[in-house]
Amino acid sequence: LKLIRGFTVGVGTITDFTLDFDLRKSLIEPPGQASDSTTCDGRVFQLKPVLRMVDNLQVGAIAGTVDASLLTPESCLNSPVRLGNVYLFGPVAAGADPATVVPDDVDGSATDGADPLASARVSEADYTYTIGFVPPGKYVVAYTCDADSPLVDADATDTPPPPAVDEAVSFTPATGTVVDVTANQIVTVNFAAPPPG
Repeated sequence: LKLIRGFTVGVGTITDFTLDFDLRKSLIEPPGQASDSTTCDGRVFQLKPVLRMVDNLQVGAIAGTVDASLLTPESCLNSPVRLGNVYLFGPVAAGADPATVVPDDVDGSATDGADPLASARVSEADYTYTIGFVPPGKYVVAYTCDADSPLVDADATDTPPPPAVDEAVSFTPATGTVVDVTANQIVTVNFAAPPPG
């Protein structure tokens, strides 16, 4: 593994880092490549590791619950990701308006918004989630139960070449929730259905 960011080890101090391996961003399907194999319908994938290094002495976490009322739509119950995921976007640059961070699907394209920094699956046991190893800063979190394929851009048009079908990814709340993460603290964000009307 080749790290592209340096770090400092202080004399007589403890240094502790975590390398976060993002599998969803690390598996890519190169265009125009195919296999004779029937495995994966002849599709070819490559592993290009996407790593995020964090200082364990300077991280916080985001945790909470998803209200059961958000889990009742048919799209959620039939989703291959079952109860969905909570996505973490950011960090928001100092002085920038968090409203400029618009939740987007995982598509590898920065032209329609940044991909999430991390995500956490909602537990089927108690509808909870936890996103750990979050460096201090301001972030946007949003929940969705829509199945989010990294091979499809939800913002793409319905014009070939593939993908010919848009992916519909709806977030709750639609613009996300802004949170301030502090080192060694857990920020609680609970997702509830918006009030009627």
